[in-house]
Amino acid sequence: MRRSVLLALIVALVLVVTPIYASADVIDYDPNTDPPQILTPAEITKYTALRRGGSIPSVVSAATPNGQYILVSVKGVLNVLDIESRELTPVPADVWPPGRLVQASTFLWTSDTAATFMSCHKERPSYYAPCKSYAKSTFDLATMEMTSEPFDVEDVPGTKIAFSPYPWPIQSELIQLTDGTLMVPALAIPEGGELILEETESYEVRTNEERAQRVALGVQPEPRVLQADQGMIVAVNIETGAVTEIGRTPANTSVASSLSSLRHRPGSNVVSYLVQTLHPCSGESIRGRSCRGGGMPTSHPLVQEQLGLVPEAENDYILGSQLRLFDLVSGEETVLENSEYTPGRFASSFWTSDGSLLVVPATLPSVLEGRPNPIYGHPAHLELKVFSPEAELLRTYSDPILTSLGSRTKTLDGTRLLVMAPHNTSRHLYVVDIGEPEPVPEALFTGDGTLYSWELAGSVLVYVLGDVTLPGEMYIGEVSDVVGTSEAVTDLNANLRRLSNVAFHTVSYETSAGYEVEGIYIYPADRSFPPETPQPVVVWQMGGPGGQMLNRWATSVESPFSMLPNFDIPVFMVNGSGRLSNGPDFYTDMSQGRNFGQRDILDVKEGVEHLIEMGVVDPDAVAVTGCSYGGYFTLQSLVEYPDFYAAGNTQCTLNDLMYEYNFGWAQTIGALMGRPPTSDPAEYVKDSPTYRAYRIKTPLLIFHGSMDFLPYEHMTNVHDTVEDNGVPVRFLRALGEGHGFGNASSQLYGAQLQIEWFREHLGMQAAMADSEDVVWVMQPQLRLVPGFLRSGR
Repeated sequence: MRRSVLLALIVALVLVVTPIYASADVIDYDPNTDPPQILTPAEITKYTALRRGGSIPSVVSAATPNGQYILVSVKGVLNVLDIESRELTPVPADVWPPGRLVQASTFLWTSDTAATFMSCHKERPSYYAPCKSYAKSTFDLATMEMTSEPFDVEDVPGTKIAFSPYPWPIQSELIQLTDGTLMVPALAIPEGGELILEETESYEVRTNEERAQRVALGVQPEPRVLQADQGMIVAVNIETGAVTEIGRTPANTSVASSLSSLRHRPGSNVVSYLVQTLHPCSGESIRGRSCRGGGMPTSHPLVQEQLGLVPEAENDYILGSQLRLFDLVSGEETVLENSEYTPGRFASSFWTSDGSLLVVPATLPSVLEGRPNPIYGHPAHLELKVFSPEAELLRTYSDPILTSLGSRTKTLDGTRLLVMAPHNTSRHLYVVDIGEPEPVPEALFTGDGTLYSWELAGSVLVYVLGDVTLPGEMYIGEVSDVVGTSEAVTDLNANLRRLSNVAFHTVSYETSAGYEVEGIYIYPADRSFPPETPQPVVVWQMGGPGGQMLNRWATSVESPFSMLPNFDIPVFMVNGSGRLSNGPDFYTDMSQGRNFGQRDILDVKEGVEHLIEMGVVDPDAVAVTGCSYGGYFTLQSLVEYPDFYAAGNTQCTLNDLMYEYNFGWAQTIGALMGRPPTSDPAEYVKDSPTYRAYRIKTPLLIFHGSMDFLPYEHMTNVHDTVEDNGVPVRFLRALGEGHGFGNASSQLYGAQLQIEWFREHLGMQAAMADSEDVVWVMQPQLRLVPGFLRSGR
């Protein structure tokens, strides 16, 4: 008996002093408690500084008409930038409170010394009337506050006006009529009607305590739905409050979207705006995401369209779209029916600065293998339709550089445009004169990194640029040689620059599908490139699919590509098929035939193989991580190539396409797969890693939140399967966290687990073993999530 007690005490003591790294465990973590300390105190201090440090300025207005001044935001403070002297002058706090956001799209210089623009402060939008005077030392604004709550009016056939139905104001242009009158667009609620916003995802509760209370009460956010009745767009005179009706939008459209599309023709009284019929998705709102819960059968119009089963002649994306032109003085209206200008669906409109041309970007549909009709709900790229002010179609423009779905366009003088175009992991700028019969884009900036904001002021470019090494600074460069002449206007990240130790190298290769791509290899700056000996690497993949993976600063566990190299762990990032980085064919290739779950998985693997051939990467020390679709990419990579990767960290993971089609966003999965699971169950099984987790041989670290709209129970099943495979696996399940970790303690805990996991399984554990500061701490005190299963191991 005494021997048994002694043996039990020895076992208990071993468990206490043994590191929490077991081959298979589940950690139910309450983010309201302090996380364990796994890294050394010095490493945690460095992590905290990297995570909290950094600031990105922004350009928030165009330059004054004389090109002398421009408004910029620096650490939440509005500043006046003298473009010639490069001096920054803060706007006094009693005039413009710090933290108040300026919406650039609602900014209007009325002269060299006067401006009208909109700001956001919490949920109250304000329109600021013209400046009475302007000097560098002061920014005297005469203001007119306008509430976001609907208010009664008498001179319009409606009862209420709403300037902003959103937590942030709608971004529509201010209007200056030919007589100088300034007007602001707004929504009107017809008499007896009710303003119901268009469908969008609800804002998640941000604190864990509130989330836990919501879960305990069974409270789910209500999805917003399309307007049931007709809506009304009006313009309000800023000085007098007089209201002019612009137009009414029919039911089953989004009046708020129409308002945000409204654009004013310079030097005239004419505005343009879109009206588009939309089909609301159905289904219960679950865990902060609307339209889930099994309400989207294959027969739903949205799903039918994504599967290519709706002929173009019957497609509401085309039949229900209009571009309207309205004269605020004469009341004359012109309507362009989208169905008369196919292919392409009207996506927006804008006028050139001289008012001579109306440019209408239209999304061109995807034409996909195995689908009988083009897909407008999953477009491939843009086409610019150029109209005269009288609404006569002059020509179309489809240069592939400037018509990506990820492009952004600003107007310059005359008929010139400034266009940002995605390019691999960077953003490039071009100038193009849309007034030319065959306009040729002129490259302005083709460097590395990410452009966050930019404005052309005469012969200089004011821009904010960052990359994986630093968050970003503001620069001014001459148009003739932007990179060679650029000078820094800000130095916000000096401390971070001294602390961070990261460099990157651009890597080019051709995929087996024939695409020329460029990725970036991110590594500790005190090492050489190529390294003296092949190094471990972590492949990172972004959520989505779609979008563009950018060369930018990021330090979260979901996007750790600036953090991990600071802990001696290199990272490789490259856009695979399905991203907006390399043209329309590259973007749609993921959805062609049966490519989903295969094509971009192989694209990225081939990039790693290229690095191995270069002697940069150790073939026995390759890891992979990502969140959401990046989590799917991680699991699918381990399933497809079980002998290639040495470690994985899958987060907030999409893993069961059958479930997602039947109980989640069927239209999204339909667009990617091209068929419902009932038509091809074998393909769904092949592309759903949860059903093939038995193939995983790779040590796997899993992060998932209990409030993620992607059920954590699925990942518990994956964990159990990998454990049964005899493979090291660990699962961090965070109470109250949604799609990704929003709590600082969850981030700290996850980052420590992530860094140590890669160190251990990529052969880098010596960095920890040599430290005497490591304090192994057992799991913190836990509050269990209802339904969570404790491993007990």
